[in-house]
Amino acid sequence: MTKARASNGELADYDRPPVIEVVYGAKFVPLNAWKVPHVGLFWKRIIDEFPRCEQAFPIPGTEFLDPSTGLPLPRVWLINAADDHLVQLQAGRFLFNWRRRAGTTPYPRYKILSDRFFGLYHEFQRFVAENRLGEIEFSEYELTYINHVFEQEGWMFPDHIGRVMEHLSWDKGRYRFLRQPSAINWQARFDFPEGPGVLQVKFSPARHAQEGKDLLVLELSARGLPAESPLNNMKAWFAHAHRWIVRGFEDLTSEEAQKMLWGKHERR
Repeated sequence: MTKARASNGELADYDRPPVIEVVYGAKFVPLNAWKVPHVGLFWKRIIDEFPRCEQAFPIPGTEFLDPSTGLPLPRVWLINAADDHLVQLQAGRFLFNWRRRAGTTPYPRYKILSDRFFGLYHEFQRFVAENRLGEIEFSEYELTYINHVFEQEGWMFPDHIGRVMEHLSWDKGRYRFLRQPSAINWQARFDFPEGPGVLQVKFSPARHAQEGKDLLVLELSARGLPAESPLNNMKAWFAHAHRWIVRGFEDLTSEEAQKMLWGKHERR
């Protein structure tokens, strides 16, 4: 089946998008002058909006030791009262997450989250400059969307996985030695033609711990090296990444799922 495509630069929109988490990230050369107390000083600037604080293990592969002591520097979460927005601080990383929580508002759309991320990042940028912590030298931007697709009546996974991801359908129209797979994990990488950067896609089964339901997790993550790309403006890069994620989601999922499950319609 040929899918209907949005035209004239339009992006598909959904009344009930399955996104449960969005991550905006900026990775940079670790600031040598960054110390644990700086977390508290920055937290003081946004504590009215992010009153909770938690400590987490550093993101694997990005651990950083304080050069003056050799001690590891932690990752810190600053969390809002509704528990659906958080800022992550780590030596060499600044991240902002939106995550869907029971009783909170649905996905607030790209522009709202984008404006919030840039507002928080610019506050962090001013903090670094005012405290003379060094120059922020970016090495990578990240925009990630995580989607949950639950089983429906008549939609059992993996038997009917092709009703969500058409290219993963199991052809039963010919003799096969192998039976229907009991689980499917799929991933792919698509390079940006405009310059260094990729869209990474992961698709895997899972089970919702609280609801006790089987589901499929579809993660689309755009990553790029802005300094080497014509899209070296931060806002331009994230807008470009968002477009790739939305068009990639539309390209990978079926028209049936888009309309029946998520209420697809066209808009700019």
